[in-house]
Amino acid sequence: MPVDMVPARFFDELGRIKPFQRHGQHDPAIQRAPLPPKQAFLPGLFLFNHAAGYRLPEWEHFMRYYVAAVHKHKSFEKKFSKCFTGEFDAEGKPVPKPGLLWRMSGWYEDSMAHAFLYTVLVLAYEDLDQSAFVLYDARADWKFKADFIITRSTHDAVSGVCVGIQGQNEEDRAKVEAQRDRQERDMKQNTLVSSHWNNQTYQTLASVHVSRVDGTPLVKRGFKLFSVDAMERLMVDVDSALGQPRRAPMAVESMLAYRPAPAP
Repeated sequence: MPVDMVPARFFDELGRIKPFQRHGQHDPAIQRAPLPPKQAFLPGLFLFNHAAGYRLPEWEHFMRYYVAAVHKHKSFEKKFSKCFTGEFDAEGKPVPKPGLLWRMSGWYEDSMAHAFLYTVLVLAYEDLDQSAFVLYDARADWKFKADFIITRSTHDAVSGVCVGIQGQNEEDRAKVEAQRDRQERDMKQNTLVSSHWNNQTYQTLASVHVSRVDGTPLVKRGFKLFSVDAMERLMVDVDSALGQPRRAPMAVESMLAYRPAPAP
């Protein structure tokens, strides 16, 4: 539950933070460099800001949070220091190279787009249709390569589908997933019991995809989100994977403007 708000409220909160801009400059070597995954950071920041009054994280907050964590990593000098200038700021944190700023700001935009899509899916399946759970979890993203998992239970069956997001900033989803799998196979040599490769659900769970470069994306405060058509097609695919259409479908255009009536 990183973002608990309807899309219209998400747009409101997006209007309260600085417009998105790409920082630094592209550096192919840093784009390919191994770094701790953003999945461990941005959902945590979304939850922090939720507790602080249903807000969205600023770029500077994410950047400082990520850099501080990487600096504390036991392998900072060996693995990650080449992404930094070797200088330190007034708070004693290492200064990122322009290529790392470019990569991190791409992650930041991606994650805002993910959070926006999550608000649309939650409104569609949990709030309006009241037929399924929509789960957004950093561990599931890393371990099961699922940006979201949607699950539905009826009297006689349980069904589920994982949602994968493609078209992220300069980081092809298939390559990202292959890299994660290689890293996990490395890390799990001594802890194979916690790996997922022989998990029956992992092998058989239905999978659907949506792309940020499918159609003309909505752009709010400089953030490129998803196109209305791509979101409509995604929900058709989710309905098919879950085995039944939504009982109370609402067009995406209407969902973007929807605001729940205040409690009496």
